[in-house]
Amino acid sequence: CPYEDEPNWVCNNNWELEDVWYVSWGAPSALPLPLIYLVDGVHAKQWAFISQYSLEHHGFRMNFTGVFTQSYFCVQFNWPSCARTNNTPEDAYAQLTAELNKIPGTAQHIRWKTDIRWIHEHEISELDSTSVQRWNTPHPIYAQIDNFRKGIESPNLSSVLQSSLQSKLNISESIAAMIESSRKNPASKNSLFD
Repeated sequence: CPYEDEPNWVCNNNWELEDVWYVSWGAPSALPLPLIYLVDGVHAKQWAFISQYSLEHHGFRMNFTGVFTQSYFCVQFNWPSCARTNNTPEDAYAQLTAELNKIPGTAQHIRWKTDIRWIHEHEISELDSTSVQRWNTPHPIYAQIDNFRKGIESPNLSSVLQSSLQSKLNISESIAAMIESSRKNPASKNSLFD
């Protein structure tokens, strides 16, 4: 998709920015976790451009759930394309944050960084003290729920966007309930390979 340096680029499949905005943020169930693979920062610039589009055309920035990278996957498999697409979660976070912070209306604190890798069978049942500690801390979705509540209260939102934020809030509250249920009754990990 286009971005600040290349505003005339066309999105893949000839999508309009409105199409990308809708499936990424405008649809009630959409919570963007953008792929920020490219080490040159173009992916971050494209997503910041779409957030700016959201602000200008819909009155509200896109709230990003986090950034998604594949650096560990690239370490595991070292594919030729990884030379351009092995951003670390920290680099992707820094790139997207810097791009979003260029415009006060799109600036935000991004909560999550995530990276993809293959998990090997022997890792499935391992549980270390770090995992236990993370399991007992409040889930970041609660901060997201608070952000949606604040967004809904914004006086200048269109009714369409307010409805979309309300739907996102409802979905997030439902996910939070599932997380709490899972914490109280976790699935057995050992039975997968018995």
